[in-house]
Amino acid sequence: MSTLIRSRAIFLNKEKYFLVLKDRNYPVYFGLPGGTVESNESPREGLVRELREEISLDFSGKLKLICIEYLARKKDQENDELVFMFYGGILSPKEIKKIRPDNEIGEAKFINPFSLDGILLKTMVR
Repeated sequence: MSTLIRSRAIFLNKEKYFLVLKDRNYPVYFGLPGGTVESNESPREGLVRELREEISLDFSGKLKLICIEYLARKKDQENDELVFMFYGGILSPKEIKKIRPDNEIGEAKFINPFSLDGILLKTMVR
């Protein structure tokens, strides 16, 4: 057993709706942008890479660490997780227009924060 390090980001639009992504391989739920940090990366570097890969945008200067959470392994999981949560701010209409999901992301959209339960992966709703 090992601990996976993941980084996620919260981005909002001017209505304060959350940017969420739907993975083509897991089309049931949406998730926050980000993913697994590689062994040679810091959590911030891993997130910047994931954001470039997932939605074709570079947010390296805007990211602020807001939370670190430890998720203990559950029966159906192989690893514990250490999740670094960053806040990326409110995206401008120009930035939103540039969002281009890649080949692993099927959909990107903004969702009312009061509607996230049942839409996000269960590990992302607290």
